[in-house]
Amino acid sequence: MRNNQTVKKAKTRCCPMCSSTEFSAHQVIHVDVMVDIETGFFDGNISGDIGANICEVGDPYGPYTCMTCGFQCDELSELEGSKQYDSNVRASV
Repeated sequence: MRNNQTVKKAKTRCCPMCSSTEFSAHQVIHVDVMVDIETGFFDGNISGDIGANICEVGDPYGPYTCMTCGFQCDELSELEGSKQYDSNVRASV
């Protein structure tokens, strides 16, 4: 396996409403930016590319929102062992 490949693990969590495994969350990032030296306020991204200037990234946190149906939960543990997921796993075995 190459270094740039990720290993896909079996999903153990899913949306209890629609069985989706794609959720969004919040994440705090620290980015180097341009500053107006008169006001101290944000004056734009350096080089126009925010991704190239990220210097620190925090862990994602809730609420976690299903990208398919909009279901929300505060903790990922709330998605474990949902009846919808359990029935899908049994049906695929």
